Amino acid sequence: FPPYPHDLRLDVHAKMDPAREVGGDFYDCFYINPDRFVVLVADVSGKGIPAAMFMMKAKMLMKALAVTNDTLEEYAREVNRRLCENNEAMMFVTAWIGCVNLSTGEVDYINAGHNPPFIRRADGSVRSLEEVSGFFFAGDENTEYTIHRSRLEPGDVLFLYTDGVTESIDPRNHQFGEERLAEVLREGGTPTQFCSRVKAAVDAFAAGAAQFDDITTLAFVYRGVPRTESRRFRAERAQIAAVAAFVEERLRSLSCPQDVLGEMMVATDEIVNNIVSYSGAEELEVIFERAELPSVVRLTFVDSGVPWNPLQHADPDVSGPLEERVQGGLGILIVKNLMDSVYYEYKNGCNRFSFRKELPWKSHMKTAIDD
Repeated sequence: FPPYPHDLRLDVHAKMDPAREVGGDFYDCFYINPDRFVVLVADVSGKGIPAAMFMMKAKMLMKALAVTNDTLEEYAREVNRRLCENNEAMMFVTAWIGCVNLSTGEVDYINAGHNPPFIRRADGSVRSLEEVSGFFFAGDENTEYTIHRSRLEPGDVLFLYTDGVTESIDPRNHQFGEERLAEVLREGGTPTQFCSRVKAAVDAFAAGAAQFDDITTLAFVYRGVPRTESRRFRAERAQIAAVAAFVEERLRSLSCPQDVLGEMMVATDEIVNNIVSYSGAEELEVIFERAELPSVVRLTFVDSGVPWNPLQHADPDVSGPLEERVQGGLGILIVKNLMDSVYYEYKNGCNRFSFRKELPWKSHMKTAIDD
């Protein structure tokens, strides 16, 4: 994680803690097309190896069939029908499957007998999506499923989980429950923090009681369509200062703290110098993108020079004496250490190198964007 650093419209994190060495819970997230993104969490009946094997079959079917069916109803019917086949063990799967339109925030979803997920709005309010679409999968091959719809606004978090969260018990045999879960979600945070805080809250509540069920969580944040500016420069040393001025001006307009500004400028200088010195390209495009709630900035540098992926090489060893170190790679290592994530692809005849930084000044950034 993050699994999709190239897409500022979303962020997602998941965590799974099986009750035994292997479990029957699973989660997944993937694109159907560039604007449609699927998130799902499911729970197979039973425990141990049999549940894990049935889980593997269900997980493969749910992903493979997502791109071959026109509607969620058809998709759910086909998943159910396939799981009913040769099901001598009479196992079943509960699942919540949502398809997010990343351009609009609309979410089409199906709940096949699963725990209702929560939406944590950007204003801190929390509500559950309680609609049930139909029977669990692998129970009755003739089950029909109904699509439900909700909408995410920028900054909203969709939180999926299995019953191992809410049905966790303390030494007095009390359940953790949905209200305690909602209280944790109201605290806010990043997707990673949502998953880790929920697990920590469950562990604290259990107070040493044995975990009897798998615990799986998935947090998806919708940021909306990012705001983008780009500018082209000649790929020559005389233009390095102009590139730096373009980036610095936009960061300062967002009230960027001085330490973060310094890190972004060091990373920018390193990448631009590499392109100017080694790519052989005549032109360089710099793309500045920003999204909010939580705030993030990404810089992408595009050139049509010699294909070169700086991330494919191992990091240099910086532990030995200076005179014994192998030359090269130190600048990219610095960029990787300063930024939250880096990403490279060769696309349409161009090198595309990106780095992104989560911004610790959300309120200032939102004001700057609104202005």
